Amino acid sequence: MRRWLAATALGAAAALVLAGCQAPGGADGKLVDDWSAFGEPKVPVPTAGTCYTGSATEVLDLTGADLKDAGSCTVEHVAEVAHVGQVTGADANRSAVPAEDSAAAKAAYTDCATAVREFLGDEWMAGRLYLMVHFPSERQWDGGSRHYRCSLVEIASEGGKVVKRNSSLRDGLRGDRPLGVVCVNDFGKDAKSVDGIDFVGCSAKHTAEFSGVYTVTPPGRAYPGDEALDKLALEGCERLAAKYLGLSSTDIPNGLAWLYWGEFKEGWARGNQSFRCYVGVYDRNKPIRAGATLKGLGSKPIPR
Repeated sequence: MRRWLAATALGAAAALVLAGCQAPGGADGKLVDDWSAFGEPKVPVPTAGTCYTGSATEVLDLTGADLKDAGSCTVEHVAEVAHVGQVTGADANRSAVPAEDSAAAKAAYTDCATAVREFLGDEWMAGRLYLMVHFPSERQWDGGSRHYRCSLVEIASEGGKVVKRNSSLRDGLRGDRPLGVVCVNDFGKDAKSVDGIDFVGCSAKHTAEFSGVYTVTPPGRAYPGDEALDKLALEGCERLAAKYLGLSSTDIPNGLAWLYWGEFKEGWARGNQSFRCYVGVYDRNKPIRAGATLKGLGSKPIPR
């Protein structure tokens, strides 16, 4: 916006001068030699720690253009910038903003994921969080901006329901991990389907518990296809479920199930190859009792 405001100011100044019929006393009638030149207009670059307001209730609807600077993280906001990076090299010389599935976008996601880990204390997928990577608009890119911002949003469900906050997310996965995923309630149209997962406190009844983040390797691997990725995610989460239960093998006891949640092709194209894993009861009508846990349960009865 500064670029356009500068152009407007220059036009207004010229109009004011041209409106006069003659030079005022003490002036030489020359416009340019007595005026300092305008500086090169630049697009303002956001800074880490800036918080933004937004009207969307779902995280995927929080576009860069919809987010407005809240002025402070102590007032109501929905997103917080944890890191700002710069597009460099050949990608910075391109005429258009990098596409979501471009190498530049994947590099930005990798940089963001690393930076927010330091900001939070652990990888962002271990928390009730969603990581957004926003590039400049086309107009800002044309104006020379090459930054991207890495913003975090607290969510109340795996479906991406936005949580409004009035404090920073920084260090949310350190110490007692106030932003950590622990217990959830999953739901679906039948016992074999999972249509959604809500984050809940473990002091309440719950159907499943977070067992870890499974990442498909190696980084940059070609997309294996939906069916193959489903199998990889299930197998990875099965191993994490067994570890969480304290089992020496993946022979999960009857009555328990494991599941995953994550983006498939679109997320993979941006560079996200990770999934949140859960282990819980197969029969949602018989949840885990309030305050109990499956961690280290082994083959003991489910605490209902």
